[in-house]
Amino acid sequence: MKRRKLVISLLIVLLAITFIIVLMTSMQESKKPAIYLYPEETMPVSVEVIPDAWFTKTIPEITDNRWDVIAHPSGEIEFDGATYPYLFYESITYQNHDPPKGWSVPKAEVVGWFNEYLPKMGLNEQETKDFVDYWSVYLPKANYYMIRQIDPQDYDRSAHLTITPKPDTLIRVILRIDPTDQQAQIEEPVLVTPVREGFTAVEWGVLFA
Repeated sequence: MKRRKLVISLLIVLLAITFIIVLMTSMQESKKPAIYLYPEETMPVSVEVIPDAWFTKTIPEITDNRWDVIAHPSGEIEFDGATYPYLFYESITYQNHDPPKGWSVPKAEVVGWFNEYLPKMGLNEQETKDFVDYWSVYLPKANYYMIRQIDPQDYDRSAHLTITPKPDTLIRVILRIDPTDQQAQIEEPVLVTPVREGFTAVEWGVLFA
C-alpha cells in the first residue's frame, strides 16, 4: 500500500513538472510596451493593464494594475509629481500569438522598415522615433527578422487594457519579431492606417517567443 502511494505521488509530481515545462515553453514575453495619451484637454486619466500572467517591470511603478495620471494634449503624463512621455510595462503571457502574415526583413534594412511601416500602422513621428531608438539597439542579433503585427483584440488576451475615460481612438501596435538565419517565405498583410480622432491613446511594443 505504501509503495502504491509512493508511486502515485511520484506520478503526480512528474505530471506537475511536465505541465510546468510545457507551460513555460509556451510563454511569450511582451517587451517595452509604451502607452501614450493625447486627450483634447488636460484631464485625469486612469490606465489599467491586466496581464494574463505577470508584470516583469513597470515605469512608473504600477499599483493594483492601474496608473491614475494627469494627461496633457501634448502627450505629457503627470504621475506622483513626475512627468513622463509615456507609461511603460513589460510582462509575461501564457498566450501564443502566431499571426499567419508578416514580413521577412534583412538585418541591414530593418531600421528603414520600421521607419516606413510603423507610420502605416498608426504611429506618429515621435512614437516611431521612440520605437526605432530602442529596438535598433536591443533587437537580438540575426541575419533576418520575421515581423508580424498582432491583432489588438488578440493581444488584449495577454494584456487587457482599460483606459478611463475611454479614448475616441485606440491604436495598439504590438509586433511579434522572430530572429531567423534565412529569409522566410511569408505572405504580407494589407495595412489600413487608423485615423486619429478626439482623445487618442497609442501603445506599441514587441513580443518575443
